[in-house]
Amino acid sequence: MQNIAHFTIALVGPTELWIILAIVIVLFGASKIPQLMRGVGKGISEFKQGINEGKELENKINEGNEPENKQEDQKKELTEKGKQE
Repeated sequence: MQNIAHFTIALVGPTELWIILAIVIVLFGASKIPQLMRGVGKGISEFKQGINEGKELENKINEGNEPENKQEDQKKELTEKGKQE
């Protein structure tokens, strides 16, 4: 099965990539391509952010500390600051 995947990837060369690029330009227009790439970039960054948040949550759970709601944390900080003043 892996041999088939390597074989098909090897079939995509620079000429095929230029053809695919030309088709994308015809379908979406040159003005829409930056918007599409911007959307892809935002999607990738949100995906990475979600992965990092998941890892942080997993670390907190593994440490035995249940993660608290961020709003509750902020309320606690404000009340502590008010008591100190």
